[in-house]
This record gives sequence, C-alpha cells and structure tokens, in this order.
Amino acid sequence: VNKDPKESPEVTKLVFRGVHAVGPVDLERSIQTQASECTNILVTPICWFSHAPLWVKRRYLDRDELARDVIRIRVFYWLHGYRSAEVDTVLTPHGPHSVDVAFNVTEHEPTRVRRIAIDYDSSLFTEKNSCQLALSF
Repeated sequence: VNKDPKESPEVTKLVFRGVHAVGPVDLERSIQTQASECTNILVTPICWFSHAPLWVKRRYLDRDELARDVIRIRVFYWLHGYRSAEVDTVLTPHGPHSVDVAFNVTEHEPTRVRRIAIDYDSSLFTEKNSCQLALSF
C-alpha cells in the first residue's frame, strides 16, 4: 500500500546515537528511513537557500517502515555478533510538516564464542574415517 507522502512528515535529519561497533554508513544502508537530501553535491549551496524539488530529494516518514527499521537494525547487530543490542527511536518535530529521526542504539557486549566442538554421527561415519574438530578461542 503506497501512502501519500503529503500525509506524512518530511524527514529532515537522520541520526544514529550509540553506534560504535559497526559503521554508521553501513547501518544507514540497511534501513528504509532516509533523510531528505540535495539531489547532487554540486548544487549543495543552492539547497541551503532553495528547497525546490529540482534541488532537493524529499523523503517522508513511513511509520510502518520505521517499525521495521528497528527490527532491521537489531538483525544487523545480530549478524555482527551483538545479540543483545537494543534499539529505540525518537521523533523530534522540526517545523509543522517535518521531523528529525534518531535511532538510539545500546550495543551491550558482543557475543563471544569460547569453544566450538563438532562430533561425528556414528550412524553416518565409522570411527575409522571420522574427524573430531574442536576449536578454542
């Protein structure tokens, strides 16, 4: 279902707080919510003064995607070894039809693997051609 962008506030700023263990750029690429931005780096000075659609690519808040972004960030951290990371969002009004979006992340300690042991299944392999693997860190 496509929402009318005029019904949702424009995202003027996107901030990640508490992000230390992963790259914020990679984290931003993994979510859907994005801030409005200048269409081209060469016209950035024009964007400071004119917010015309020719110069600015407007992005609007989709609350459903924002909820999914919290899950996407948790999955991103999960895949990077931070199993107990917590994510919260803060929406700060920035004018009558715009908001700043902040993702507050509490990373906690990464999950550390102390030992991995793989034993063979005796019904599939004989002891003669089996291998036992144990890794310690």
